[in-house]
Amino acid sequence: MKRTFVPPSGNVSAKLGICGEQPGQKEVRHVPPKPFVGPAGKGLDKCLEMTKILRRELYLTNVIKDLDKPLRAYIDLGKGGRYSISPEGCIFKSLVMN
Repeated sequence: MKRTFVPPSGNVSAKLGICGEQPGQKEVRHVPPKPFVGPAGKGLDKCLEMTKILRRELYLTNVIKDLDKPLRAYIDLGKGGRYSISPEGCIFKSLVMN
């Protein structure tokens, strides 16, 4: 397992899921590691407060679940709508799509 792996959290039966790109330092250092506890999580909390959605009603995850490499090492968003996904990125893609 990756050394900076951040597993999904929340209600697996939730009607609403939030998926970020990749965890940040705050998520990796949180004990236990948890998605959306850093700056993006604070922004999410503000949005949830405005919409009166409770965090416990959500399933939270990231497409890339580690911070071992930058996002572009997994998914390269090229120009003109072209992109490439590394073999490791494909593993994550298959996990997300299933």
